[in-house]
Amino acid sequence: MMIDEELLGVKIRRAGKNFRVSLLGGPSQGLVAWKRTLAKLIDDKVLLEPEAGKALMQRDGDVTVYEVMNLSKSLPALKAIDSKVKVACDITLLNYGIISATDTGELFMTYGHDHEKPFGEVYSVLAGSGFLMLYQPGTNVSRAVSMRKGDEYYIPPGWVHRSYCGDEGMVLVGFVPHEAGHNYDAVKGKGFPYHIFYDEAKQEAFFRHNPGFGKSELQVLRAKKRPIGAMEKYLVAPEELRRLLEMRV
Repeated sequence: MMIDEELLGVKIRRAGKNFRVSLLGGPSQGLVAWKRTLAKLIDDKVLLEPEAGKALMQRDGDVTVYEVMNLSKSLPALKAIDSKVKVACDITLLNYGIISATDTGELFMTYGHDHEKPFGEVYSVLAGSGFLMLYQPGTNVSRAVSMRKGDEYYIPPGWVHRSYCGDEGMVLVGFVPHEAGHNYDAVKGKGFPYHIFYDEAKQEAFFRHNPGFGKSELQVLRAKKRPIGAMEKYLVAPEELRRLLEMRV
């Protein structure tokens, strides 16, 4: 039986606490991908402690925090599905790290975004572990969802979201309709109500409230194993997945 990444046409291998992703069956010249480095997160003030980010840059340089691989723009089989149902399939390769020159700091994270139009999105973990952080503007509710390999989470329309690594890197596959768009201004210059930090000496993650936001309830949840089966639906019944992502719930 083929494993998840093989079904998507990629190979995942571990590299210390991180992972590497390549295309199956040959070189990756045809892969459409882009990277986000630490400098962008500092410049756009999406970190809770930008000075700690500057200290890390001074020590290690402008490190790559994560990479996004647009599989549905790269692989013929997925291009065909993408063209048919207009749902993108992307892999996010989030590296492990803490944003500090000491052993305690904010965990490496994605920039974060909302969507320009009210569509849902599904994230499934292919390798590693971490967190999905969400909040719903206007409700003062935040969620931190712990995720590991095999877990899946449906992000309802209207929830601003980003991913954090855990005590290792994380490889996510995401599904979202083209029309959803990405609204990065929801995060730029403000961050999230809660940010996730890690103490390497204690090997312990903890949450810190962002004083730029008012009081907010934080719900800490555990994702479930494949409650939707988004990857299988995308490959076998993509219209069904498209209908789910269109639901205004």
